[in-house]
Amino acid sequence: MLDLKVITGVIAGILSVVAFVPYTYSIIKGETKPARATWFIWTAVTIILFLSYEHVGGGAAVWLSLGYIIGVGATALLSIKYGTGGWSMLDRISIIISALAILGWWVTGSALVALLMTMCADVFGGIPTIEHSYHHPEEENKLGWIIGFSANVINLFAIEKWDFSHAAYPIYLFLMVGLITFLVIVPRHKMK
Repeated sequence: MLDLKVITGVIAGILSVVAFVPYTYSIIKGETKPARATWFIWTAVTIILFLSYEHVGGGAAVWLSLGYIIGVGATALLSIKYGTGGWSMLDRISIIISALAILGWWVTGSALVALLMTMCADVFGGIPTIEHSYHHPEEENKLGWIIGFSANVINLFAIEKWDFSHAAYPIYLFLMVGLITFLVIVPRHKMK
């Protein structure tokens, strides 16, 4: 019999891929304009986060990040043709932090160090999309973000052990995707 946490984790992983279906469709239609730097940084960081999170024993909650590798990577590729932006100083800092995370993992042998450093890089990498969602929410796909946020909510129930190394990454994703979803759903002019 399958463990409920594993089933929940797999559902969250599947939903994380499904979230990119309407998002991808809206990119191709020209309605969504992904920030290139964010999506390329998120692709690299997501791979590192997946590997480090799995290494610290992320368990059933690891499926979400595996789904993100697929969706985020595809979005990065689409952003070449359909995206916006270039490589700001903030983007370069994110890449440097990601590289330092890999180096930190290699030097210390600690996947937790890599996990923390790449979550930090992920925050920096997400700033262009947060900024874009704040200023141009109409250029983001609401349905994609809502499904993605739902996947992150479900993934919280897949956490097998509520300690820092197991819960930090899913909680971080919940907060990051939740913020962007909020900005897309409740545009700036409605916040005033």
